Amino acid sequence: MSSQKITVFDFETTGFKENRAVSLGMVVYEDGRKIVEIYQMFRPGAAIEPGAQRVHGIRASDVAMKPTFDQMWPAIRPYLENHLVVAHNAKFDLGVLARECLAYDLDCPPLQTFCTLAYAKQHVTTPTRKHNLATLADYYGIDLSNAHNALDDSRATGELLFKMVQTPIQAEWWSCR
Repeated sequence: MSSQKITVFDFETTGFKENRAVSLGMVVYEDGRKIVEIYQMFRPGAAIEPGAQRVHGIRASDVAMKPTFDQMWPAIRPYLENHLVVAHNAKFDLGVLARECLAYDLDCPPLQTFCTLAYAKQHVTTPTRKHNLATLADYYGIDLSNAHNALDDSRATGELLFKMVQTPIQAEWWSCR
């Protein structure tokens, strides 16, 4: 696994109605070492629902002057192309990415992906039999004191990946079963 370029990412969104990106956290590893962390807030293409705001704490006023997703795409895309792209519940995060690319007519490259949730469901038995990020972080002794912050969730997912998977990872775990 150490020779792969890996990007761990997480989105926070406007909520379930339109589910547009309001923030993105990415942690990039190369040769098994963290090389960069990126946190970006976006002016979303939809209103932030009150329930989503209660979860992640991002208000409309926090993102009113931020760039839109398409404005940041040229800076984001290189960390997805030719990298193994990892997320906890990848189905959700890849759906947000696809929705943003579609909304702005952006060309999203084919991605090699890995879902830590799907992997954990198949290979990890926690005392509570739950596999959400908070439970797994607690199980593996990973700090997740700022859950639902896109960068902190990405950091925790990256640590989780390296603690759970000791051999080269395969892209077949992309879907969250």
